[in-house]
Amino acid sequence: MTRNIDLYTLNNIYGSIISSEARVGDAVRLEQDAIIKSAALIRRSHLEIKMDILRAVMEGAEKPTQIMYKANISWAILKTHLKNLVDKDFVQEAEYGNRRRYELTSKGINILRAYTSILEQINSANRV
Repeated sequence: MTRNIDLYTLNNIYGSIISSEARVGDAVRLEQDAIIKSAALIRRSHLEIKMDILRAVMEGAEKPTQIMYKANISWAILKTHLKNLVDKDFVQEAEYGNRRRYELTSKGINILRAYTSILEQINSANRV
């Protein structure tokens, strides 16, 4: 038995095939986006967090809230690491009235430069 298919039915069949392929494509794109986002959620090491704090201060963030936002860390993490950096003399704390401001010491500048230099050397070695 042969079946006659009119042009309208053929368009509907073709359209449903195309839309199902689009849905599969959308699902693949959503999965790729999820992988990229999960890769972005990989936690930083304590060293990376400390270097991000030093970099934020070097780039002009002086107040704790500015440092927190620029280094992209929570308040609790900032307090812990900032206290450690002050104790080790990488950052100097200055009080202005009831407010605190932070600035890099020469030791902090040197360690940040060394860290940046090491990263550049590693990245250039990976490109070769």
